[in-house]
Amino acid sequence: MILGISGGGRANGQTSMLIGAILEASGMESELISLAGKSISGCRGCLYCGTHPGDCCYKDDWNLISEKMKQATAIVFGAPTYSGNINALSHACIERTYSLRHSTYFLRDKPAVVVSPNEPGNPAELYIERMLKQNGMKLIATVSGCCNMAPCWHCGEGHKCTYGHVPKPENGKLLDHIPEETIPKGFKGSTEAQQKAREAGLRLREALA
Repeated sequence: MILGISGGGRANGQTSMLIGAILEASGMESELISLAGKSISGCRGCLYCGTHPGDCCYKDDWNLISEKMKQATAIVFGAPTYSGNINALSHACIERTYSLRHSTYFLRDKPAVVVSPNEPGNPAELYIERMLKQNGMKLIATVSGCCNMAPCWHCGEGHKCTYGHVPKPENGKLLDHIPEETIPKGFKGSTEAQQKAREAGLRLREALA
C-alpha cells in the first residue's frame, strides 16, 4: 500500500491534488491522509523511542500516521511553503519520524516521492527531501513548481493588498479587481502539473514492481 501524506493547510488544496494524482497514476493500492485539522506535536526530545523503537511517548494524531508509515510499501509526502519555510504542521509530522529511526530504521529503503506546489528548490521541498533521506528512504521523484496558488488568490482582498503576490499596475494604485488572465489555474488547469504527477506515479509503480 502506497501512503500519501498531504501537509497542506487545506484538505483539498493543491498539495492534496498533486499527491492524489500521483497515487492514481501508480495504479496501485493507496491511501491519502491529510494533516489538515490533525493535532500533531513536535518532538519533545524525551528519547523514549531509544528504548521503545518505533514508538513515541506522546500520544496524538501522529501515532496512527506513524503506524501507517511503517506498514506502507512507499510514501508520497507533500507540503507547501508558508512564510518562507515548510508549514508548521508538516514540520511537526516529519520531525516525529525521529522515533522511526532512533535505534531502528523502520522506513529504510522504502521508495519515496516528495511533493510541493511551490517553485523548485523551495524550503518545504528541500526539508522533506533531507528528512526522508535521513530515514534511509529511496527518493525516486520530486514534483514541485507547477501549481502554486498563493493565499492572495483565495483571501478575497488580494486586489487591494499592498504586500501580496497579485500583480500591481505600474502607477502603483490599488486594483478594482484581479484581472482574470493573471489568476493561476492551479493543478486542475495545469497540464504541466498533471504530467509531472503521472510521471511520478509511473516511476513509483516501477520502483515497487
